[in-house]
Amino acid sequence: MTKVDEQIIEKFREAQKQMNQIQMELGAIALAKISEEFLLEEFKRNKNIVDELVGEIRDIHGDGTVDIDTGEFTPSEP
Repeated sequence: MTKVDEQIIEKFREAQKQMNQIQMELGAIALAKISEEFLLEEFKRNKNIVDELVGEIRDIHGDGTVDIDTGEFTPSEP
């Protein structure tokens, strides 16, 4: 059995180490993209809910503002 030159082995190890690091970074980027897409979809979904509720309040009470903390509605002045 013969032994491979240590310099070749060291270069091999370094290349593998760099490949593993790049692979981890690519995985993190992919997860970040997935998270961003998920968060954007959740934001859109919640915005649609808010828009629907604003429309519902407007249908019932007319134009005005609502204090979310107290639930009080203040009509807009004509």
